[in-house]
Amino acid sequence: MAQEYSMDLLVSLSSLQAEMEHDLTKVKRWNQFQESSNARPQTTLAHTASIMLPAIAIVRAEQRHNPTRFDAGIVYEIVALHDLGEMCRSEDGKDVLLSDKSAFTDMDEVASFVESTGTLPIPVRNLFRARFLTQFLAGKDVLTDEQSQFVRCNANQDELALIQLIFDAIEKFDYLLFAYHEFRTQGNSRILVSMLRKSYTRLHKLAVALPGFGREIFNSDIDAFAKSVLAKWETIDLENIPDRFEPKKSSLRQPLSDKESA
Repeated sequence: MAQEYSMDLLVSLSSLQAEMEHDLTKVKRWNQFQESSNARPQTTLAHTASIMLPAIAIVRAEQRHNPTRFDAGIVYEIVALHDLGEMCRSEDGKDVLLSDKSAFTDMDEVASFVESTGTLPIPVRNLFRARFLTQFLAGKDVLTDEQSQFVRCNANQDELALIQLIFDAIEKFDYLLFAYHEFRTQGNSRILVSMLRKSYTRLHKLAVALPGFGREIFNSDIDAFAKSVLAKWETIDLENIPDRFEPKKSSLRQPLSDKESA
């Protein structure tokens, strides 16, 4: 029986891994800025790897400062699995914009993930599904009552609300990291303003609710910087905000014309 289980896991998990690598490489994130500005390309597969960097920093900060204990492993499991439902976007090749997300788009991703994990051995399948579905607990009409109850039965109830907040902080701060890098290296104020207009209020609330996140990650200096960016462009439509550095005027003296040199 143990040997049969091991082979089932080998077959199903290797297939899921290959499917994930193939499909998530096709899904382009930040696609509205890829088309209209000079933002760097990012696939969902690349995002799934790179988001682990802020995840580690935020989890450790919260462990240092939050009096409530929580299972860091569960947070990492949620982060690692949270976008695998986007395999259903591989044909279109575009992630759903934050402003376009709805219960319907979330349900599409839930259905995709449930189908993709259907052949995994039951213990692994239940673990993956419980962690993936956690991100949708707060969403209205996304999960069925049975799915919500399934998530809650597979987590410590005292930790679950805190883990949801920590995951939300990781996801929102990851948005900021991407947008800030484009702002700092390319002069793309448009992508940073767009991101902050959608997520600053939530980031600020998370910094208040999570002591580690507020002290070490989205601290007062970063909060003040974000507010200054929003204030600077408050009355400007997004399409009129620059998406690259302004060309610098040459400091070199232009060659004299024949008439000037005579």
